[in-house]
Amino acid sequence: MGDEPNCLVAYRRVIYLLRLITKNCGADILEPNYKLNKLTYIMFVLTFLFYLGTFYTIYTSVVTEGNFNVILEITSFLGAAILVNTKLFCFFRWAHLFRESQTFLDTTYMGFEKLGGDYKKVMLDGIRAIIKSIKILMLVYMALIVSCTGFPAVYYAFYNKRILIMQFLLPFVDKNTTIGYLLLCGVHSVCLIFGALGNFAADAYFVTFVGSVPLLKDILACKFKHLNRLMDRKAPEKATRAQLRKAMVNIILWHKDYLSLQFRVRRISFGVIAAQILSSFFSVLSSMYCLLAGDWPAAPVYLSFSLLTLYLYCGLGTIVEKSNDDCVTIIYTECRWYDLPISEQHFLLLMLRMSQTTSSLSVAGMMPLNVNTALQLTKAAYSMGMMLMTNED
Repeated sequence: MGDEPNCLVAYRRVIYLLRLITKNCGADILEPNYKLNKLTYIMFVLTFLFYLGTFYTIYTSVVTEGNFNVILEITSFLGAAILVNTKLFCFFRWAHLFRESQTFLDTTYMGFEKLGGDYKKVMLDGIRAIIKSIKILMLVYMALIVSCTGFPAVYYAFYNKRILIMQFLLPFVDKNTTIGYLLLCGVHSVCLIFGALGNFAADAYFVTFVGSVPLLKDILACKFKHLNRLMDRKAPEKATRAQLRKAMVNIILWHKDYLSLQFRVRRISFGVIAAQILSSFFSVLSSMYCLLAGDWPAAPVYLSFSLLTLYLYCGLGTIVEKSNDDCVTIIYTECRWYDLPISEQHFLLLMLRMSQTTSSLSVAGMMPLNVNTALQLTKAAYSMGMMLMTNED
């Protein structure tokens, strides 16, 4: 028994890891008495330095040197900085929804794991999928940090030319001197590492909550199987009717929890999704242009990262969309509704209607968050990049 996988322990390890990262970024919002601390203010200072350096770089490049290409180069990281601020704001604004969702999922793992059977199987499948997704996400961010911080050294070794990790400069710091160059690389590294950690933690929370939607849908299917088994039992009519009513009420309450989790996820992620998709789109556009124009040697690294995050978020939207469609199918096909009493059939009909009108994730309410949207945005970014290159020629 001790060697069996424990879903609750695995889930709590995931939450512990995320809380450890957000605590080091000054945003451990799962702490009930959370308040802004020194690390939070350090994050604010770093973002201020980034914005100061960004606008200073644009001013010196455009006004002084007349180089307009730097705007597109800086746009790549500017979107990421705006995204960090948006995620921080959503963390602080919806901290109570984060805590409610985490408590609900913790209770779910604790309660259904004890039931064993099909419930244990779907719990294991759900937590394994979440952990696998978070590991892939972690590898992506680690690759970004290593590639961006190590690229200038590799480039210097091959071409004997200095390039910066990020594109922004700082007032009174000369990038052409050794001290100035090392100072800028140090500031860039700190901004990149803290930004990557914060983005990873926010994305991992999003993956955890969204990845739990299919889990709740699978638990609903298990509950319907239990209901079918009750209808197969030969028991006195009154006892069977009471059991059916109790099981049906339990299913309705669980479907309500399923919809409530989705509501919290939509509320938490509304601004994050809009900022993420817009940021990824402009990052893909600017990185692609810099790659084709040859202005930024590290453009392929950030282009790959931007595409991965774009398709990650749109893929999660597709998961929610598919779960809602599957939920309708489960209600209609998994349950032998034709064997239920008329009153219970009315409950089932109400559930079916609510499932058919459940909203999925969207990009600021203007377009659905799915892989098709990612494909359309990728095509649009490529077309705009080609147009910019044509106009330059």
